Amino acid sequence: MCLCGILLALIVFAVGKIVISRLLALLGKGKVIEKLEGSARTFTLSFTKIALYLILAVSIIGILGVPMASVITIMASAGVAVGLALQGALSNLAGGIMLVIFKPFQIGDFVEAAGISGVINEVSLFYTVFITLDNRRVTVPTAT
Repeated sequence: MCLCGILLALIVFAVGKIVISRLLALLGKGKVIEKLEGSARTFTLSFTKIALYLILAVSIIGILGVPMASVITIMASAGVAVGLALQGALSNLAGGIMLVIFKPFQIGDFVEAAGISGVINEVSLFYTVFITLDNRRVTVPTAT
């Protein structure tokens, strides 16, 4: 590994970081993103940021001369391990995304779900907060 390869990797990192920040700023001001509800907008921007930085990291690793087959194998193994470890949280995330997209109810609606009856106080990607008839605050995971 020569010094010019490391220098090129540092330049690609610096330029890539600038490009990613500008792309995210443009995306955040876009009409499609502005129409999304708050948590869906945050999720979309975060997912895009992670994906772009992952592409940048793989590009830099390739510039440094690491075989791509090894990198892809490690990333796939890490993805499976993280997926298994976060199985319940990912189920809640998927349920939350469906709630945000389909909007079967809104804040202020009276709903009976998961054995709880109450008024919806908050809907996020991972949980929904109810205020019950006896004025208790109950948090229910979105996967149920």
